[in-house]
Amino acid sequence: QKKAIENIKLEDIKIVFDEEKMACWKDEGDKWNKITSGTAVPEGTKLRFYSRKLPDHQIPDKWTFGNKTITAALQADITVYKSYADKEKTINVAYTLRNVIKLKIVFDPAKLKVEKITGENTFTTISSEEMIDERVRLRFSAINIPSDKIVYGWTLNSSPANFSKYSVKPRIIISKDYADSTNTINIDYNLKTPEQITINYDNSKMYCDYYDSATDSLQIIN
Repeated sequence: QKKAIENIKLEDIKIVFDEEKMACWKDEGDKWNKITSGTAVPEGTKLRFYSRKLPDHQIPDKWTFGNKTITAALQADITVYKSYADKEKTINVAYTLRNVIKLKIVFDPAKLKVEKITGENTFTTISSEEMIDERVRLRFSAINIPSDKIVYGWTLNSSPANFSKYSVKPRIIISKDYADSTNTINIDYNLKTPEQITINYDNSKMYCDYYDSATDSLQIIN
């Protein structure tokens, strides 16, 4: 029976979508690679779609993957199954639109500074419990960190956020996907005591850099 299972060949499913309205990335295990419409991928492949060129004040509501429908805003994740495809082994991907809504942004001002990103290097500070439209880009800055601690993980409504654990200034485009049933997003982060780790490498073959939380940048180690 084990041998029979091993010999099962996964079928390729063609993924079709409008490249003007969305982009698609394929999970390769250690990285994500962009794919084009018409690409065939094996069953079980994880795909991530991002909406593009949205009309003003609108945002995706429902995404359809063949006969599968999910509710998601700016990003939609899907695992490819043959059952979603048509008889031609094709999954057509599309989304419907809705008007943006306002979300309440809640945080501890003693721990966080939150800013709207209004330009390439321009920011406007917001207050906790301020109402902000979906699709607005925000920057969160951890402040007043004790000298013996480092940032270790961010949360949105108590769930782990998809930020670098050590980042002190993550950015996000807000949407209802991150909000609770009251359209509130509560942002926080955790702290830990840093550990000392020895890194050994041949500097004639490679170089090493590290994330400097003080400058929010990568620094090369000599």
